[in-house]
Amino acid sequence: QGLCAQSCYQSPYGPTCSCERGFRLSSDKRGCLDINECRESDPPPCSQSCANKNGTYSCSCHPGYLLEPDAKTCKVIGIKSDCLAVDWIGRNLYWTDGTAGAILATQLNSTWKGNP
Repeated sequence: QGLCAQSCYQSPYGPTCSCERGFRLSSDKRGCLDINECRESDPPPCSQSCANKNGTYSCSCHPGYLLEPDAKTCKVIGIKSDCLAVDWIGRNLYWTDGTAGAILATQLNSTWKGNP
């Protein structure tokens, strides 16, 4: 391990360094650099907010959302949908929020950002 920052294994070409998950081998082929999963992953790992950490990342949600058990997806909380309607010609989805007393809408080809 003295040759490598994290892991070393024997290959047909001699000792070879490798890095743990969340890191990549640096240009000197010995050191390991943190991968910023929040910026470098496609698609991004989190549905809302992502915080890069050394070798990993964590997801969080905006106010009014709750992190799902997968620790990546945020689900809106506090909306009670009383009625749902689809406008197939205009490509819109409409619903009523009984808790807020509002009618909300989003385009079917977009992601709802919290505002109609």
